[in-house]
Amino acid sequence: MYVPAELLPIYQTVIVPLADIVTPNQYEAELLAGMKISTESDVWKAVDWFHEKGVDIVAISSSDFGQRGELRTFLSKRNGPRFALNIPKQGTSISFTGTGDLFASLFLAHSYRKHPDQLGYVLERTVATLQAVIKRTIAEIPEAMLNGKEAPNYSQ
Repeated sequence: MYVPAELLPIYQTVIVPLADIVTPNQYEAELLAGMKISTESDVWKAVDWFHEKGVDIVAISSSDFGQRGELRTFLSKRNGPRFALNIPKQGTSISFTGTGDLFASLFLAHSYRKHPDQLGYVLERTVATLQAVIKRTIAEIPEAMLNGKEAPNYSQ
């Protein structure tokens, strides 16, 4: 979470209970739930914390629990189904910013288009669309930048 630490209790007690859907990554879920997430079991405990606060749908957008070369995402509907899905990394050392925001936007868009009983499909479509955007972004990066031989220049 990219807010001052003194605002965290407000998010935990005021903001989160107002949400119908949350899409934190593992780090954000740790901060909000006030617990270290070291195992998949811990992920589900954090998800349950959100449900106990009144959140209907919790999607952990990324975590470190995928296989080698993968991230893992988790999805849960309160009193409903739970899903986990591995997300292949794109095989580059480039670090992207904004992927969590894109995940949240895509999840909302795909949720709006499908019924609540199709959340597994919503998660799959969200991840597939996100992967397509990342793949296209990588394809547009000059080769020299991919190999670390050229630094980006945004001043032009």
